Amino acid sequence: MDGWLSDVPVFIPIALVAALVFTALYHWWAALIVFVLAVFIGTLTKGRSGSYYLMFMHAQLLSRAATYKHKNDNERAEAAQSMASELEQIIAVYMFTRLRPPTAKQLQAMLMAM
Repeated sequence: MDGWLSDVPVFIPIALVAALVFTALYHWWAALIVFVLAVFIGTLTKGRSGSYYLMFMHAQLLSRAATYKHKNDNERAEAAQSMASELEQIIAVYMFTRLRPPTAKQLQAMLMAM
C-alpha cells in the first residue's frame, strides 16, 4: 500500500486523455473511416497512367456493345462500337507516349479553331 497513492497523480491525467481520445474517436468515426478510405483509394489509383484508363474504358465499351447486341438493341450496339473505334484512335495517339491529354481550355480553343 505504500506506493499505491503515488500512482494516483499519474493515473488521472492518463485516464482523462484516454477518455478524450475515445470520445473523439466515437464522435468522429465516420470522418476517420472516410479519411482512411480516401487514402486507400488514392494509393490504388496513384501511379496508373492515362493509357491504363483508356484501355479500361475501351474494354467497358466493347463489353457494353456485346451486351447491346445480345439484347438486339442494334442502335446502341452500333453507337458503342463507333465510340470504341474512336477511342482506339485516341489510344493509338496516347499509348506509352506519356503525353498529357489537353486541358479544358485547350479543348475549347481547338473547338473554336474548327
